Amino acid sequence: MNMKNIIRIISLLLALCLVAGLAACGSKEPEGDPGEREIKTKVAAVKDETGFGAFKIMTDRSYAYDMKYYDTVDEVAGLIKDGSVDIAVLPLDTAAKIYNETGGKIQMLCTAATGGIHALAMKKEEETTSAPAKDGKDGDVKDEDTTASPIDFEIINVESIEDFRGRTVWMNGTDSLVKCLIETLIKKSGVGKDIELKTADSDDEIIKKATTDRRDIYILPVLSAMKIIGEDNNPKQAFSLTREWNKLFDTPPVTACVVAGKDYIEANPDIISEFLTFIEVSLNYTATSETLGQPLVDAGLFDDIIKAANTVSGCNYHYLEGAEAKEAAQATLEILCKTYPDLAGGKTPGDDFYYIAT
Repeated sequence: MNMKNIIRIISLLLALCLVAGLAACGSKEPEGDPGEREIKTKVAAVKDETGFGAFKIMTDRSYAYDMKYYDTVDEVAGLIKDGSVDIAVLPLDTAAKIYNETGGKIQMLCTAATGGIHALAMKKEEETTSAPAKDGKDGDVKDEDTTASPIDFEIINVESIEDFRGRTVWMNGTDSLVKCLIETLIKKSGVGKDIELKTADSDDEIIKKATTDRRDIYILPVLSAMKIIGEDNNPKQAFSLTREWNKLFDTPPVTACVVAGKDYIEANPDIISEFLTFIEVSLNYTATSETLGQPLVDAGLFDDIIKAANTVSGCNYHYLEGAEAKEAAQATLEILCKTYPDLAGGKTPGDDFYYIAT
């Protein structure tokens, strides 16, 4: 093991101890952070499941990193593509496409999320009507009240993909990576012949169907799913793509990753090594923290503390680097490119897409 890796391990252990201590006391980091760097590393992320895992980079490492959140994937993709930012958190398919379009000018540093996709089912309770009322004087029966009481609907668990059988399944047909992963999972599990798979034009359309039609199964990224299951501030656990995927495949489904400009990596190996330590801590903390709701609201990324906390806890943030990251991401991209090669820029990225520290 070389000295750089030893330093990284020591830094990671110290950072993890610090985070554990802060979580226990509920306070911010103590004063006395390192002085601000003259030139900060520019980091971009999307305001969705893809980017929330990097939140502590923005809040805890502002002395070294100028991190900003943007509304759309296209905005972040454009910034890393033209070199306006040094590091970006992106969906895996977008990162692969940029790599192919730029002739390999970016590299994947690590994974950021494996899954974060859920399926919801709406349970319809029996409709009831009021009983006939009797007149208080002579006991005659009044006209029957035929007005039905409101029908209550309750979100129920979809325990496994086996629960898809005999159902209609809706998903966003424009969210291509998720669409590919769901189609692959359905095919591999053998339930495809027993379901009707339909696509909508947006998450909002699926949400509308789920809350008005109240039938079938609805597949959504966690941020959109929380618009439904977070309404009572006590969301029920839903089917997880990651859990079912891991039953059938040897590697997790990589949905988000962290990339950097290749030139920046080559010119700043120490900063990249340091950043990997920080992003690992950030992803692990975000995945397990029960107190992140308020900071996310304070940063303007959410307007509700409980929804913020519940959303990030369901994103399945997962840090992998080096050979492990390459194996998992490559497996996901190979599946994607067999069905929708254009989404990754026409082909599976080469080995130089994956950053492996030496």
